[in-house]
Amino acid sequence: MKKRSLLLIFCAVILLIYYSPITAAFEKKFLGSARYIGLGCAYVGMSDDETAVFINPAGLVNIRLAGVALTGGSMYAGLDMGSLVRGNICSAVNFDRLRASSPDSANIGILGLGIDYFSAGTSEGDSYNETVFVFSYARKLLEGIGGGINLKIPRWSSEVGGDSSYEIQNLVVSMDVGVLIVESKNLSIGGAIYDILEPDIYAKFEDESGFIPFSGRFGLSYTTKEKFMTINMDIIYQEDVIDLAAGLEVKLKGFLTGAVFKSLTLRSGLYLYEVTEGFDYSFGVGYLSKIKNHNLRIDYAFKYPIMNGIGGTLGTHFLTTSFGFGRPGKVTMKDFQIKEKVPDAKESEEPLKDLDDLPEKQPEEFDDMPEKQLEEFDDLPEKQDEQPEEEIKNLEEIKDLDDIDKELETNKSNN
Repeated sequence: MKKRSLLLIFCAVILLIYYSPITAAFEKKFLGSARYIGLGCAYVGMSDDETAVFINPAGLVNIRLAGVALTGGSMYAGLDMGSLVRGNICSAVNFDRLRASSPDSANIGILGLGIDYFSAGTSEGDSYNETVFVFSYARKLLEGIGGGINLKIPRWSSEVGGDSSYEIQNLVVSMDVGVLIVESKNLSIGGAIYDILEPDIYAKFEDESGFIPFSGRFGLSYTTKEKFMTINMDIIYQEDVIDLAAGLEVKLKGFLTGAVFKSLTLRSGLYLYEVTEGFDYSFGVGYLSKIKNHNLRIDYAFKYPIMNGIGGTLGTHFLTTSFGFGRPGKVTMKDFQIKEKVPDAKESEEPLKDLDDLPEKQPEEFDDMPEKQLEEFDDLPEKQDEQPEEEIKNLEEIKDLDDIDKELETNKSNN
């Protein structure tokens, strides 16, 4: 029990005493990507990439085809007492997109996988580590509504004075649920509840217990009509405490011209502890590179505590590299639907009335058209640039033929 007490003291010093905003074991505030951190941790209503595995599993409905992301970060860098490091990797596959060529296929859904790692270490060599394995599933529930669920396996270990005997060996399971409601192409609403089962991470010790408390989030995400600016707001509840988060994402191509600005995105956010107990300020930048229909994105975020009792730190730094298969875009009502097979033109005399009657593969190409117009037309084949010249040549030939006919008629009349 003496060593056990040392462990508790160590964890308390690293995670609780050092700064006033209480951070418990398996803390979720830093559980995400650099984009999430840059937005001030306001993300549950947006959740439009594979990192939704950690924040809102229902957001996986936004995955175009498949994606993978790798994140690493240093929390409150420069602490004299030690270091706090966090990293994660996640991936997701949209099986409905993979089977899009088969209109009669069922709504299988999206599968995701994530691993999150946290480590706290002191200058004396003591350490505390957490690992969470996440298995996610998401699919359409109703028109414009997606739902998701996470099954998680949290594990921890510690090393105090060279003794690493404290490690959970038995299986502990937890669960998250999430929902995403798409009101329009501009507005989405999201919510998630974490650790519903409130697992006992000290279940190995008969005389002690330590439950991971359930927590929840509710948030909104609004994108302007031109698709160049997104505003997020979240309300976070954990252990009878309510925090607020707000974030702004701006795509520079909507305001500045040039090849450099075309791929850059700026982010900024605030995280308010108990609304009035200090806050964190976040700043982030992202770079998106298109590789045919795939996308490589690199995001960086900086987070700094203000008026919340934390001192002597160089801030929190996160870096994420992600690769997505298929073009990016915010989910729309059509993305939730399994398109019905459209009759061949030869089999039906009725003309196509609107975009909803086009074959299944085409609607996703028209999603977020205002956002992509500058990019889509850059990718058109070079042959299209040659068409005007060919049309001009054809017109000139027709004009020459008309002149010849007129000349023949004139000769006939003279004769």
